[in-house]
Order: sequence, then C-alpha cells, then structure tokens
Amino acid sequence: MEIEEILMQLFCIRVDCYAVQQEKGYLAVKEPVTLELIKKHLLGLITIGLYQLLGEMIKWGCFDFDKNTIEDFEHAKRLFKYLKELGYHPLMEMSGGGEYKCHIWIFADTAAELMEEFLDDICAKTEIYPHEVFPKQIKVVEGGFGNLVKLPLGIHMKTKQRSYFLDDNFNEIKSMEAAAKRLQEYLD
Repeated sequence: MEIEEILMQLFCIRVDCYAVQQEKGYLAVKEPVTLELIKKHLLGLITIGLYQLLGEMIKWGCFDFDKNTIEDFEHAKRLFKYLKELGYHPLMEMSGGGEYKCHIWIFADTAAELMEEFLDDICAKTEIYPHEVFPKQIKVVEGGFGNLVKLPLGIHMKTKQRSYFLDDNFNEIKSMEAAAKRLQEYLD
C-alpha cells in the first residue's frame, strides 16, 4: 500500500473538505480529499490540514506540544512512554513548527466524547498538559468544520521544515518508505 493511501485511511474521516496551511493559519477548502491531494502534500507542493470530526465520530486523538522548549519535549516523551506502558501504540511526530514542537497521535474509530475523556484522563494521571488536545469539541454542527491538525509528513509553511515521525526510542524515521512501514503498524 502506498503511503498516501495509509495516510488517508488513518487520518481522514471527512472527505468533503480540508484546509490549506498559509504562512498564518489555514484556509478551508470545500473540495474532496483525494489521494492526489495527499501526494501533493507529501511532495511539498501544498500543506493540508484535515478536519477531525464527522458528526460525533473521529479516527484519532492528538496531544499537541507547541511551546518549542526542551522541557515541553521532555514532557511529551514522558507522556508517550506512559501510553506505551499502558499498552497503547501512540505515534510521535515532530511537527515541523519548531525544533521541539511535536504531536502524539492515538488512533481509534470512536466517538469524540470518548476520546476526549481518555486524553483528559491521561493528562490528569501524568500531570502533563500539552498546549492543545484534540478533539477540542465532541461534535460538529451541520455546515461547520470543527478543528483540524496538519497532516503529518508535510512542510510547515512558516518554518519550511518537513514534519517526521520518531520511533519508540525517539529516533528520526528518515525515509518515506520507513515512515510508510511505521504507519502500516497502525492499520494492522
């Protein structure tokens, strides 16, 4: 399976719209999310964000560490290790927004309310509170978009840095082939 297909399966629940990252913020686009669009994202021709909610359902939760400090990154690593100790299989991504900015992804086809409760519980138990936790809401009103997160492996428009995944020992996963192999683990 190609990496764009894996990204589509793991991260895309709303296929009717997406957002394009600008230097400041995102611009909503009411067009379908396609494999070709994701391929353009991977090639660095465009950087997209995907909306998290379809009604009340989601495919993922995300801890967003945005302070860009080594201390915040160490907190992220502690939270990641805690999730692993509990038997979960989180995915860590350096977001490209700064040297220490990162995301920790948890995949589950579930109600947003259940994911929100789970992530809040993890924060309370670890006493680690990221800059943002997604989902930020438990449903989207008709005609609304809800919140989004930048699709991994794209180029951050402000810093011009590509995001990348880390392995379980916090080493960079350097190639797209290795990233695809890592992502495949979350489909199995």
